[in-house]
Amino acid sequence: MAGRKVKAACESRILEGWTRCPLVTPNTKGKTPKDGSPYLEISYPISRARTISVGAPGNNLIRESGTMRLVLYVARGAGTAEGEIWLEELAALFLNKKFDGVTTFEPSSPVFDDRNDLANYYGMSSSVEYQADYFG
Repeated sequence: MAGRKVKAACESRILEGWTRCPLVTPNTKGKTPKDGSPYLEISYPISRARTISVGAPGNNLIRESGTMRLVLYVARGAGTAEGEIWLEELAALFLNKKFDGVTTFEPSSPVFDDRNDLANYYGMSSSVEYQADYFG
């Protein structure tokens, strides 16, 4: 899982730059909309930290790199056109950007799976690679 600073930076970027639907963060499942309206889920399935340079204690440059996964849940049976537009908007927030110590790269194209219906929802996802440097 991504470090706290990476998660805070990425989630803040979404909350400040995108207002289409609520953002649900890990371990807050109870906060999904009760009325079946769309929502966005974020997770960090892959991360790795490596020492880039060695200095005095506390001054080693560490680089965390990984992937952020965005899953947009829309009403089942509503098609994917609107969700694809929303994912393109989210991709624009992260396409080759630097913010709060995080660098993000090219988001993936939306991924669909006809088997992913969840009750009232159909999920579409995109992933974004990132890296962040810190001293440790």
